[in-house]
Amino acid sequence: MLLLTTQMLVSGFNANQLISLLVFTVFTEKLLKQINNYLKNM
Repeated sequence: MLLLTTQMLVSGFNANQLISLLVFTVFTEKLLKQINNYLKNM
């Protein structure tokens, strides 16, 4: 993930797109944790 972000920055990646990607990554991580907790409680 970090390598991908670095490559995008090197190739002149748009800052807005980078922020969107970061938000998406954090959101996905939180969602996966919630699903994990839900499955554990079943």
